[in-house]
Amino acid sequence: MSTKKNRNSTVEQEISEFTEETSPVRDRKKLVFGLWFVIIFGLLAAFIVTTNQNVGDVANTLPADVQNKEELATKLKPFEDQLAQDPKNTTAMVNIGFTYFEARQYVDAIKSFKSAIELDNKSVMATIGLGMAYQYNSRPNEALKLYDKALLLEPDNSFAKTRKAYFLAEIENKYDESLKLLREVEIKMPDGEDKAKIQNAITEIEKRVQP
Repeated sequence: MSTKKNRNSTVEQEISEFTEETSPVRDRKKLVFGLWFVIIFGLLAAFIVTTNQNVGDVANTLPADVQNKEELATKLKPFEDQLAQDPKNTTAMVNIGFTYFEARQYVDAIKSFKSAIELDNKSVMATIGLGMAYQYNSRPNEALKLYDKALLLEPDNSFAKTRKAYFLAEIENKYDESLKLLREVEIKMPDGEDKAKIQNAITEIEKRVQP
């Protein structure tokens, strides 16, 4: 894999919410993107933000809504309660994983996503989440393998394509491959703010391709 150059990059703040469905099929297909879906695409267009960080580096400040352990515990509690009632609730495990990811507690996030995958090795969202946690825990090779695995499980998953596209552009400088994935996402999106953000991301990456 290409070595990442010392250049501008973005530190992502992202999390995905899920429906209460416990069916493995619905767990994979009924992701509710909401605000964080918008953030993902917004960040793709924000490559010019200057942080000069290496792979896996994180911001020094937690998001405003997860500034202390008490607030993090509050965010985790409803999912932990679900898990206490049903220890095999993979949706709750994935939600816990993404909550830890939002708080940049990547080791805990990894544990939660792995637990979900142990129960359902075809969970696309757990696979993507584990890839994200590996990526920001300085394990890029494993992250890319998981994004690829997610796309094998569900080849048309927009979230998986977006995550891999971001990885290829930001970590490996493989802009053409990144653009291909983003254009596949763009063409299937309805007109609106989310599509505009994808188009802005494409424009930003195209600038990097130009000599």
